Amino acid sequence: ALAAARAEAPRLLLFARRLASLAVTVDGATQTWTATRGPGASRVAVATAGAAAAYDVFESAGATVAFRAGGPERPAFYHAVLPVAPLPASFGFSLSAPFDLVASRAALRATARNVALRVAVADAFAAAVASNDELRGRALDYLGGEDRAEPPFWAALRADVAARLADVACCRCDDGSLAAPAEVFRYPEAGSSLRAAVALLGPGARVRGRRLARVATAAAPRFALDDLVAWAENADEDERAAAAASDAFWAALLDAEPELWPRIRGLEVVACTRNALPGTQGRKGRLVAANIGLQGGALRHLGARPVVEAEEDRH
Repeated sequence: ALAAARAEAPRLLLFARRLASLAVTVDGATQTWTATRGPGASRVAVATAGAAAAYDVFESAGATVAFRAGGPERPAFYHAVLPVAPLPASFGFSLSAPFDLVASRAALRATARNVALRVAVADAFAAAVASNDELRGRALDYLGGEDRAEPPFWAALRADVAARLADVACCRCDDGSLAAPAEVFRYPEAGSSLRAAVALLGPGARVRGRRLARVATAAAPRFALDDLVAWAENADEDERAAAAASDAFWAALLDAEPELWPRIRGLEVVACTRNALPGTQGRKGRLVAANIGLQGGALRHLGARPVVEAEEDRH
């Protein structure tokens, strides 16, 4: 019981705003927690013997959200002042609102009031991010990644918050800067050949006006094969040479056959000798596997790798 109290006491003091301290006695052992508000309108420090934690707390229309300073806190919980249940595992912030609960207080009822309070929670989250630079840089860490197994009510909250962040600079780019989801690409799927090829792009690279962010909301499109091609078409000579020498670059292009092959009118497999393509001088064809505007026979650093030469509709 004391272990459960240790977990719940800090949040209870955050959401029961009239409480300044809380003492729990179990088997003669008493532990006391105190809440101190400030500095700043949102900061609340909760301390007990030998331990302390700070939170940033924001309210909107009866809903309250609490973010542990320094990073997400998991598991996170939702309260109706008193604790109700854990939030889905990916959520890294706790919340409280006067929700309609079932008789056992173990779950939410399906009511319009709860939907309205969920909207208020999203408003409070957005207000927190807008007013706090530290939270803005960690907003997506607190929100957590999408989880197909989470209940629809909480999935809707995540989508609502994500929609409010679409134009907020909350995505950490590879160069360390922050950008809005509308200004970045999400990384390709982990483990894909395209994900490996992205390493060719420098940390400050822009493709079609967007930067790459490892974490972003669904409002950011996922970096795709055509985006890799667009980068290579506009790359400088050194970057093209690096792409031509990269197994990851070739693998990404050749793994995407369903996207490339319908655009090909003619196809011929040729061999590379002495780092150049034989018999291509003056020809109109171009490498499918290096669809980067390199025409003729000047693609180097291929060694003896077989390549694919083709004519495309774009020529």
